[in-house]
Amino acid sequence: MAKTHEVLVLPASGTEIAPVHQYNEDQKAKMKALLEHAHTLVLPESDSYREWELRWLNKSDTIPRYMRAAKWDLEDAKKRIRGTLQWRREFKPDLIPPEEVLSYFQYVLELIPKEQLDAAFGGDFEYEFEPVSYWEQIVSACGIAPDGTRLNAKDALPEKAEEADEKANGRPSHAPSVIDHSKTDEIMARNPHEFDILPEATSISVAA
Repeated sequence: MAKTHEVLVLPASGTEIAPVHQYNEDQKAKMKALLEHAHTLVLPESDSYREWELRWLNKSDTIPRYMRAAKWDLEDAKKRIRGTLQWRREFKPDLIPPEEVLSYFQYVLELIPKEQLDAAFGGDFEYEFEPVSYWEQIVSACGIAPDGTRLNAKDALPEKAEEADEKANGRPSHAPSVIDHSKTDEIMARNPHEFDILPEATSISVAA
């Protein structure tokens, strides 16, 4: 694919948007129990890696995805998280230099279509940054003013105003604004340790 200044602001055609996870009271109780258990396993304050361990444990998605991967079996989730903590202490993924991280992106094509994945990560998309066109596209896609402030629907760019009007009148918007991450639980269940070294937020598009 030729190099381009075009910013990807929408998922690939055919992408299905994953639902937001909703949890019942029993599931919330199990997540709370898992978090409490995990905190009994953390490194002592004298260990320099403790802050990284706590940062990972306290991420909003860590406990929920371990429970989902364990199919809500609390004891299995405890076993999984203990194993991951041991693995993280041995390999310290938070401290891996950026130039070494690329070798771990073996699952990325299961999550992102090749045509939208940057060439640096094995995809076909060769984005070349150019500040003026970049900002113009961000402003247009997000419906914001050139100074970065949020516009009211009536002041937004025409295409954004139309989208806001559709939502206000109960009609569906034409364009989804998030990427499908529905496969991450499946990958997590197969390889929980490897999945933890991926960046906390890997994004290839701008959510409007």
